[in-house]
Amino acid sequence: MRGSPSGLPKFFTQRNLVPLDAETAVEAARIRSAYRLRLPDAIQVATAIRVGAAALITHDKALAQVTGLRVLGPA
Repeated sequence: MRGSPSGLPKFFTQRNLVPLDAETAVEAARIRSAYRLRLPDAIQVATAIRVGAAALITHDKALAQVTGLRVLGPA
């Protein structure tokens, strides 16, 4: 695959670091409780929602149940 020195498409190499603030932590706790997710997964989901991500790419099928976020991964 072309697009970056590592061979990954350019969109996989562009990333933003987002600090875990209090609002995101509260949202992660709500998501964890509502969907019975592990805390790291809930933090990723909450962060993606709060930054307005177009989608979350994952292999974790449990995240597909979350509403309000487009989750992409293997079928």
